[in-house]
Amino acid sequence: MIPPGRRPRPPRTSAPRTRGDGPHRSETALGVVLPAPAGMTPIRPSPARTWRSAPRTRRDAPTCIRGDGPSTSEARSSPPHCSPHPRGWSHPTSLQHASLDCSSCRRGTALQTAAIQHLLVRGSARMASFAAMRGAKVTRQDLADALDAELCKQLLPATAIDAIGCWLSRDGSRYVAGVGRHAVAYVPARWARIGPWPERFADRGQEAVALVSRSEVVAAVRDAVEREAWSEALVASYVWGQGRAAYGPHRLEGILEDAGVNTVIERAVTALGKEDAVAAYRTMRGAVRGLGPAFFTKLLYFLALALEGSRPPSALILDQRVARVVRAHATQVGIGMCLPSPVATAAWAWSDGGWTPHRYGVYLRWMTAAASQLVSTGVKWPDSLSPDLLELALFSGVWDPTD
Repeated sequence: MIPPGRRPRPPRTSAPRTRGDGPHRSETALGVVLPAPAGMTPIRPSPARTWRSAPRTRRDAPTCIRGDGPSTSEARSSPPHCSPHPRGWSHPTSLQHASLDCSSCRRGTALQTAAIQHLLVRGSARMASFAAMRGAKVTRQDLADALDAELCKQLLPATAIDAIGCWLSRDGSRYVAGVGRHAVAYVPARWARIGPWPERFADRGQEAVALVSRSEVVAAVRDAVEREAWSEALVASYVWGQGRAAYGPHRLEGILEDAGVNTVIERAVTALGKEDAVAAYRTMRGAVRGLGPAFFTKLLYFLALALEGSRPPSALILDQRVARVVRAHATQVGIGMCLPSPVATAAWAWSDGGWTPHRYGVYLRWMTAAASQLVSTGVKWPDSLSPDLLELALFSGVWDPTD
């Protein structure tokens, strides 16, 4: 009986407490309540009975979900509108008709369930249904692809546009007409043992610091390409890329000792002319020991400018500093789209180095689209698109996506 002065408890309309329940009954008059992660539900004598509440989620009951998944018969009799189990798995076929309005899962939710629900929410129902029906886990690449698609939709946020516009009105104003004036300091005497040496560079006997601009490197690379002096083109781009780093000459010396370096660069030039920058990237990736993407993309960038003339370059520089900015932005995008494991996915896709040709292609598309976005924002961005100006801005630390 109900003690005097105490009102009767209303029917329950929410899930029971996480560990243990109150003294009153767990049934509800309307709808279905969600399971408590701890405890168990006794075996039901009649499998045909319609459940009005979800099973508990621990111990050795047939509906136990901490560790293993439900049997096929139990899955058919389980409520069709419950959120996934906190630990364990759900039958893939049940996900096709699951309500997306369910409560969020607690820790330990299967990646497959979360990723498929994410794909459904984002409108990729066909892919999610296929993944659920075949019972396969959604891979890191699937998550990276979903993140890339959203990244190319959102491009640059307002904070980035404001920061870049401020930079263009101050320190970056000298690059509005083009990034050719962007110069790097180097000490010619440190490169005394390196050859062939570009004629447009300062004499290697000079001990004082010298400057070499992007436009001067383009001219030196163009001269080398005309003479098919492929190693000289590499030297020009590599010296510009290393600048005053003391270890630069030693590393370049080892790269030039590779007997196939000239052949590799020649093939990359052919790929740039007949195919595209991604094909050239694929040609050079891992082909010369010691020459990683952070530096051979510099060579591809200058080769593209030398071969393509005044058009925006088809190849862009991708190094660690630029990749980290894109990674930070991708992380924020992933969080905003409720991507499972956004930090890990962004870190895997936009790592510090070793990027795949696919990743380089994503980078080129995103940079070109973002540069086109900047043309229409009124921030004094040059009409010539200039994705390499955006690369310079990101390299210079103009915008921090974490702010």
